[in-house]
Amino acid sequence: MATPTPASREVAEGSLIDGQPLVVFILSPDQLQQSGFLPSLVTTINAAYRYRFKLQPELKVQSSESRLSSEEDFLSSTSSDPAAFVIVLSPRGSVETLGTASCAPFRGPPEGVSSPWVRNLEPQPDCTEWMLGLMATHPSAQRHGLASFMLDLAEREVIRRSVQQTEQVPKERHPTPLGAVKMILSTAKELNEAFYTKRGYQMDYDFPRGQGFNFHVTHMSKLLT
Repeated sequence: MATPTPASREVAEGSLIDGQPLVVFILSPDQLQQSGFLPSLVTTINAAYRYRFKLQPELKVQSSESRLSSEEDFLSSTSSDPAAFVIVLSPRGSVETLGTASCAPFRGPPEGVSSPWVRNLEPQPDCTEWMLGLMATHPSAQRHGLASFMLDLAEREVIRRSVQQTEQVPKERHPTPLGAVKMILSTAKELNEAFYTKRGYQMDYDFPRGQGFNFHVTHMSKLLT
């Protein structure tokens, strides 16, 4: 059974799946490994990935393919930055993951990595940038607004952590004013661009996915402060 952390709380009233209220956990990657959620989290991400592409076969992604090959695959894709966090939505008292999203500070493009999914823009001066990672809702829990809820929660958590980091400046130094805070992401344009555009994100650039796939990878961003 999952052990609630100080960062856990119930989803807003009315967010029910099959009559069960959900609980949200905000965990570090290390806490996630100890929580019992990791196996079902990987299952949910893969189920959501297959379901979305199955609905649009023209994108030429095999609906039998998995997004993640293992729990280690997810952990390796999650930032090692100590500020990184993972959101998990679960029925109370369960280790079943119905929704998840991950987020970490973006320090700049990784050296020596070339991929349509990798953002190639440096962070803007005086701007704290955070990368929204894998966000997924299990097919059985879709159409209940969980994706919008998780995105809003991730944005608010990013702002909270950015403010907290500013306030932790040593007393002997003048506090550094909080500059702009930006959320960035990469996603399959044909699947998800409309969802993020509706929620205030703008396209920075996009690339054809290539390798026989018939969709584009779009990189988007939104100023949060």
